[in-house]
Amino acid sequence: MHRLATLAIMLGVISLEFKLGQGSSSGAPNNQAECATLKPGHGAEFQESESPYDVLIAGAPNNGSYDAAQNITVRISGRGAVTFKGFILQARQYTGPEYVTIGSFVYPSNAKITCQSYGVAGSSVTHTENSPKTTIEFTWISPINATGKVEFRGTIVESYEIFWRIEPENFSTPEPAIPTMGVPTNTTGVNVSECGRTKGCYLSNCDDPNSGPCEYGVTWLPSTGADGETAFELFGSAPSLTLPSYVALGLSFDVSMGDDSVTDCLFNPFTGSVEVQMSWNNDGSNAVLGQKHMSLVNGSVSGYFDDGLLVCRFTRVTYPPSTSDTDRAQQQAEDRVYYPGSDVYHLMIAKGQVSDGFKDEHSMKPTVSEEKFNLTQTMQSSGEAKLNPLKKAHGIIMIFAWMVFASFGILMPRYFKTAWPKKTWFGKAVWFQLHQPLMIITLILTSAAFIIIFVTEGHYSKLDGAAAAHPPLGIIVMTLVLINPIMAAFRPAPDAERRWIFNILHFCVGLVAHLSATATLFLSMYISSLNMPDWCVGVMVLYVCWHASVEITLAVHMHCTQGRLKRKNASKYNVTASGINLDLDSPTSNREQIEKPSPLQAYSLFRTAIAGLHLLGVLSCAVAISFQIVIS
Repeated sequence: MHRLATLAIMLGVISLEFKLGQGSSSGAPNNQAECATLKPGHGAEFQESESPYDVLIAGAPNNGSYDAAQNITVRISGRGAVTFKGFILQARQYTGPEYVTIGSFVYPSNAKITCQSYGVAGSSVTHTENSPKTTIEFTWISPINATGKVEFRGTIVESYEIFWRIEPENFSTPEPAIPTMGVPTNTTGVNVSECGRTKGCYLSNCDDPNSGPCEYGVTWLPSTGADGETAFELFGSAPSLTLPSYVALGLSFDVSMGDDSVTDCLFNPFTGSVEVQMSWNNDGSNAVLGQKHMSLVNGSVSGYFDDGLLVCRFTRVTYPPSTSDTDRAQQQAEDRVYYPGSDVYHLMIAKGQVSDGFKDEHSMKPTVSEEKFNLTQTMQSSGEAKLNPLKKAHGIIMIFAWMVFASFGILMPRYFKTAWPKKTWFGKAVWFQLHQPLMIITLILTSAAFIIIFVTEGHYSKLDGAAAAHPPLGIIVMTLVLINPIMAAFRPAPDAERRWIFNILHFCVGLVAHLSATATLFLSMYISSLNMPDWCVGVMVLYVCWHASVEITLAVHMHCTQGRLKRKNASKYNVTASGINLDLDSPTSNREQIEKPSPLQAYSLFRTAIAGLHLLGVLSCAVAISFQIVIS
């Protein structure tokens, strides 16, 4: 009995010790009391001593003011080797009620949302596991339609009974200009006076970086020996002075993203450090190399902010270690690193922000040099490469195929079978003689554009961001546009028993193809290499609204027309579920009535006018977007 009691006590002590050494393993609960007080229910009080943790905020002034939909970065980190096991962080309104949460957090995989039942969902975050952590970083997004002030409050848990309160006075804001890497900082700007003489230069959107903010640029001091080194100075206007940012230089054999060797320059305002690493552009994505410092010279990295510019300096080995040209080419292909002196390259420069140590998608269209550079020479240029003319042709052809020919052609069988009752073209109804060639033209143009882009790219292309679905949707459109004419070639006779099956399938395939093509055109507005302005997306929205309003108008008009004709004299016009059939060869048809002005002719005139307006509207939208593609 005593042994059992002793064993029970020992187990209790072990359990208590384990409990005291842990925080809540799954994070702060969705509990009203803890969400309001932010105090863990561990049976202990907040520590009164100075917290061993730093809480940094970037992206907002010291007073906590924010603009609508503004991103503010919050980072919790331990000083030195101090770790923490848990936390809760909450964004609260600065003025008004004491406990009103606002905004929403974007959080890493080892965090989650909590307190969603007692405030704005997403405004509180906590940990998901209690392993020791040295740092964690979040992005808080302010309300999309309001401005104001925010306070970040919470708790940092070192162990079960030891935790500190997070209050506004615990926060600090990093200064924009911070020395980097322990290397003496030169803030005199980028010297371009020797461009074309002692150094090579590629500058974009500026004549002289010292004259004001410039978009991009890179200079290099060529190697003087066969086994020498090439010093680079890379710069770009900073996306943010207080958030982690990057500027990157790509070496490419063409002007499109894919199979490019990239040198990334990452600036962290929290730590004041600049990191340079090597990465590789795949089709539509970028990946850091396993040996991310390959070809970089140790101790050559420095960087700083200067008058709104993010400036980065680094030195690279000019040639790969192999001696023969064949071995060098093979080594570059295997390592996914292009060396400065091994070939001539188009230069690509991009910039953006950094999240959790990784580059976000570039904030603007990267600039690409019009010509290739020999980085062992002191060349100078500022010309930007234009979009491949064949790619422009692909886009313009698709726009006219679907925004003009297809959108006009699909209206014919739906609303114009009875629009011109007395007219035929070459022995067939006018609506059919318009519908068939318009859809054949759509097929020809779509096929031509499809072939052009595959010949240009040479392979299936992967795009990034919102445009990622553009290639697969394009393939779906091409497949559907081939299926429909094949079905039409084998359609049964109009009076066949199963004709209705063809009608339904023909309509559905055409509808899905048109919707898919419209979605594909929409997504093309977000292809980074096109750099389409926002107004082009607005034109696409206008096109969709215009087409939808025309279809609604014609559908309502047809419904009303059929109803009126039925009430007037249905027998004269043989009104059926599929429309108004005028059998001119029937002995019962009243040719005299048809020859005289009739309600049917008035209705036809209205629909013809709507068709003309529709053609004018879609043609205007297609021309506007196509013009932007031409000048891009």
